[in-house]
Amino acid sequence: RGDRSRQAEWNNVFVKDFPTTWTEEQLRAKFQPFGAISSLHFPTTDGASTGFAFVCFEEHEAAAAAVEKLNGETMKLPKTVTTKNEDGTTTSDEVVVEKPLYVGRAQKKSERQRALELKRSQEKQEREQMLTNRNLYVRNLDESVDEDKLKAEFEKYGKVVSVRIPKDDKGRSKLYGYVCFENQQDAAEAESAMNNQTLAGKPIAVFAWLSRAARKAQSNQQ
Repeated sequence: RGDRSRQAEWNNVFVKDFPTTWTEEQLRAKFQPFGAISSLHFPTTDGASTGFAFVCFEEHEAAAAAVEKLNGETMKLPKTVTTKNEDGTTTSDEVVVEKPLYVGRAQKKSERQRALELKRSQEKQEREQMLTNRNLYVRNLDESVDEDKLKAEFEKYGKVVSVRIPKDDKGRSKLYGYVCFENQQDAAEAESAMNNQTLAGKPIAVFAWLSRAARKAQSNQQ
């Protein structure tokens, strides 16, 4: 219970996306109105700010107030825009862009790792959900069939958004591939029409793609 209480009453704040022209004194002045600061970590490169820092307050209430008040505040940041001219030369201009200041509770490495793993897991699930019933697995391809030829055969049934034929370390086809359609109906029609059809002299097998987890669940039900 004591550990949970200490974790809840954090006092270390992570700050990023402030102007790299700021000095440590300017950053301190920005946060000092919220309460006493016990330490401030202000990384620099060649004497200039890296654009992020850690501010540790003596009290949790001060840290929480700084996050609530400053997070999202609009910062005006200098940016170099390079334009290529018709004669091949380039022109660089300094412009000012607006970006929200980020101020949040500084996380421990283990907490950041868990958050990153959760984000990756969610992104993987979203990708798999997007591909379900739209992505086809095609096997027994002839080595002469490349991605352009495979796409040409399948786009007769609808808009194909991607085609991939994996290669070995010598750049040779692994003799199977994936065809992803824009919508499920076209993918189902292509699966039905192309399965067992001859392509480049070989009968191909076409199946709806399933994630590893879906294949395992399907296998357990059989």
